[in-house]
Amino acid sequence: YKIDPLKKNVTFISAKGCVARCTFCHRWEKGYRVHPLDQAISHLKLLKKMNVGYVSVGDENFGSNKKLSNELAKTLNDLGFKWRAAGVRASTIDKETLQYWADNGCLMVLFGIESGSPDMLNVMEKKVTREENIDAIKWTYEAGLTTVIQLVIGMPGETDKTISETISFLL
Repeated sequence: YKIDPLKKNVTFISAKGCVARCTFCHRWEKGYRVHPLDQAISHLKLLKKMNVGYVSVGDENFGSNKKLSNELAKTLNDLGFKWRAAGVRASTIDKETLQYWADNGCLMVLFGIESGSPDMLNVMEKKVTREENIDAIKWTYEAGLTTVIQLVIGMPGETDKTISETISFLL
């Protein structure tokens, strides 16, 4: 995809906090709170007036609240934005939602996959399976979206075996 270099790119936050308690996380915010939809839409309209063309949704859990994320996807598209979603949890996403986002201007989804080792996913308390991670990546590709697989290597308990499992997962 190509972004017009004359248009501004911004990060937009529609919710704060996280639904999970991963052991490595900084936990900036306690709990999970969404901004009222009307306020979020007003903010997006203001960004459009400022000639913003690309929005990076910087939530820690975009997609956890399906109603909010789908309303924002439609609004982003209606306003003519191209956008990406960061901080999407593989355990909260499905094929239909990813396709809906793609149909509404989304170009990329970033997942915190963290590891390809089931043991390390348990140590991290990710509450996601290796298979759910694989499905999320597969569905992202099928929807025509790009992704970045974010990993954490070197957690307490990491071994050559768990690193090899992550390498195998990536392959």
